[in-house]
Amino acid sequence: GGKDAATLALYEEPSWNNPVVRIVDKNERALAKRLAGDYSLEGLVSTMIAALKRDKRAIPEYLRLLGQEWKAKAENAEEAIFAMYCFWTGETVLGALEGVIKTEAGFMGGQEVVRVLFDKDVLPFEELAKKAARQKCAASIYYTTEEQKEIANSALHNNQVREASKFRLDKEQKFYLSKTAYRFIPLTETQAARINSRLIKKENPKIILSPRQLALLNYYELRPDLGWKSLIGIPIEIAWENAMDKVRAWD
Repeated sequence: GGKDAATLALYEEPSWNNPVVRIVDKNERALAKRLAGDYSLEGLVSTMIAALKRDKRAIPEYLRLLGQEWKAKAENAEEAIFAMYCFWTGETVLGALEGVIKTEAGFMGGQEVVRVLFDKDVLPFEELAKKAARQKCAASIYYTTEEQKEIANSALHNNQVREASKFRLDKEQKFYLSKTAYRFIPLTETQAARINSRLIKKENPKIILSPRQLALLNYYELRPDLGWKSLIGIPIEIAWENAMDKVRAWD
């Protein structure tokens, strides 16, 4: 009844259906297609981005990266492994590439390697491998699929093409990020990769943080005495709870 009934009638929604999302402007004009039956983060983020585009608004970088990361994980993610002289440097090089959504430093076959999760629609493996080679981040390529093996052998003429074996994660991830206050901020895996790269290039990392992340960073800078712990490598949902527990305990 009342205003609820009027709103349902306006948008021709029955009162008994499951939750739906509609994004409208102040004139009740739809800015995106009605979202129904899709309760994934990817579905919600893509709807938000569509609404911003239709309203001719800028898409915040954190939202764009979030959409790219979750879409890739749901549909197009592929893994690649590159050996190089220094995996900390490799993380900054590969983590800056558009289409790379996650990097991990570790060891394989007695070499320092960076394991990369990438969106093969945005950044095909051949392009990724060539960019890695140009940046001296492909002394060896450990293939994870037969297609990668063929590409590495034929297109790159790399005589150090090997099948991926056991990967051992290094204890110190995102080296440059880990030396700053950003290690205390809950980050998505793509944000962590980009910020780690931006820091070494002395580019401003704040432009890829959300308002809540920026607020938390400001809180840390005001209260560095609270015994904050690094959140690198912790899934963002868990990291947020950890950070908020710390804030609530000291407020």
